[in-house]
Amino acid sequence: MSKQTFLFNCNDFAANEHTRVEQGPFWASLTHRKGDPDNVHRLTVGNGMVQVELLPSKGLSVGEAEANGTPLFWKPPLKNLPDPDWIDLYGETLINGTPLSGFRWVEGFTGGIEMLGLENFGSPVTDKNGRLLGLHGDASYIPVNKVEVTISENELVVSGAFEVYDGLGNADKVWYRRGSLQYTVTKTITLKAGSLVIFLLDTITNRSEKSLTPDWGYHIQLHPMEGARLLVPAARSEGRGGEPLPPDHEVWHEAKNPGLREEKGIIHYGLKAQADASSRQSVVQTLLRYPDGTGIRVAAPIAPFFLSWFSCGGKGDRTICLPAEDGDPPRTLFQEPWDGVGPEIGASALDHDGRTDPNVQAVTLYPGETLNLPITIEPVSVEQAEVVEQEIRAFQA
Repeated sequence: MSKQTFLFNCNDFAANEHTRVEQGPFWASLTHRKGDPDNVHRLTVGNGMVQVELLPSKGLSVGEAEANGTPLFWKPPLKNLPDPDWIDLYGETLINGTPLSGFRWVEGFTGGIEMLGLENFGSPVTDKNGRLLGLHGDASYIPVNKVEVTISENELVVSGAFEVYDGLGNADKVWYRRGSLQYTVTKTITLKAGSLVIFLLDTITNRSEKSLTPDWGYHIQLHPMEGARLLVPAARSEGRGGEPLPPDHEVWHEAKNPGLREEKGIIHYGLKAQADASSRQSVVQTLLRYPDGTGIRVAAPIAPFFLSWFSCGGKGDRTICLPAEDGDPPRTLFQEPWDGVGPEIGASALDHDGRTDPNVQAVTLYPGETLNLPITIEPVSVEQAEVVEQEIRAFQA
């Protein structure tokens, strides 16, 4: 089988020679979901065993995915995606009825894996110049309009890139093109023939003329199940606010009241680092283990901040709403339950409170330098999960 590369123009169906390609066990399909903006499309790829939805309008984030028909990531609480050209990440959001700026990132919180940052990984914060930096930054809202899919005999590789500007000035341009160029983010997603593994590699390149420290991060939202345990090889762990660990701190539970969202976070320190063979970067191997003994192994980049994130319930909850518009009442963002579990990691403390691992430092990039961030997702059998859990437990001991 010869290697072929197919170009998808992800915001314009009319510009595509093909919207679906197939070669051997591999395929790629560009589609539009009812209710999404006209310029927003989804690219799904597969190898006959696993299929992965990618979201070009959201920085080529990973959407939903399944392995042999079993979901790997959460069911998104929102059915549709926002228009990246018109979203206002600094607009007001109603939090318990109070209008607050900097929280509109949640308006498109749909991905199974989303890159966060790059100016602010964590909660909204005002920088030293008095400028508000919104929740989780804007990397997951910058569109990737052109995506290449390369298929050979043994693998399918998706690649795309977007640029990150500092947002200062140029008000006549769309928001993600304003100001000075800071970074290029290149993303690749690889599926191998006969494999259930999803390989991701994000590369951040400093495109400015000065040294920069990208405040990168990720939300990884796995498919939850009552009693599933999220295991992290850490020497020490504590509650998000520094409180002692509850007895079931590794366990995901369904919401006691389905109409109210519940959330907990566990911060980890002293992580067991392993080398990622392909990128030669340090990763942390975690495991979501289900009650039947199977699991999902996630190898995530080692980061100064490493949190186990648990969320459940909240369908119809009006704790977080978009403000009233055109005479309509405030609109809830909780169309479905926020049932998800997985690592939330970043280059700085989520709540800007200094709760980071002192042994892991954020990387500063000189002009032209790059940072590779690999993520591997692999559904594992009972036997494979047992081996991974034993390795994690041995380190925790």
